[in-house]
Amino acid sequence: MKNRDLYSYIQALIDVNDLKGVRFAYAVIKNKKKIEEEIILLEEVIKPNILFEEYEKKRVSLCEVHAEKDEHNKPVIIMDEYKLVDLDKFNEELDLLKNEYKEVVDERIRQINEYNKLLDEDIIIDFIKINFNELPDNITAKQLENINFMVEMD
Repeated sequence: MKNRDLYSYIQALIDVNDLKGVRFAYAVIKNKKKIEEEIILLEEVIKPNILFEEYEKKRVSLCEVHAEKDEHNKPVIIMDEYKLVDLDKFNEELDLLKNEYKEVVDERIRQINEYNKLLDEDIIIDFIKINFNELPDNITAKQLENINFMVEMD
């Protein structure tokens, strides 16, 4: 499995969290803990430094200044993007900001690239397995397919 699979595996375990069965619940809890530990390490790697956070706040502020405003004088956001009034002026000011924080932005790009490579690396986790016969009766086919990494099919 790859590091990127951790996110779908944790979601699969969250999706079966309410199913009954002592051994099943134990396996789910233990496997969630193992996956969460790995995810914490991954997220620590991608955490931006303080200077990048400062840059990002200024960039968002710049977006808000140049955004169209609604009737409550709030920036208009469409599909997670600010609706900008004067794109040329915005880009001009954004370029100045990027130049001011060039090293920080470049470092963040390197960090993201490293993180993406890390997501494609193989990882081995010794999952707690549960026998197929010990699965809850009300598990769905989709749920079973999603947690097959922890099911022994005897």
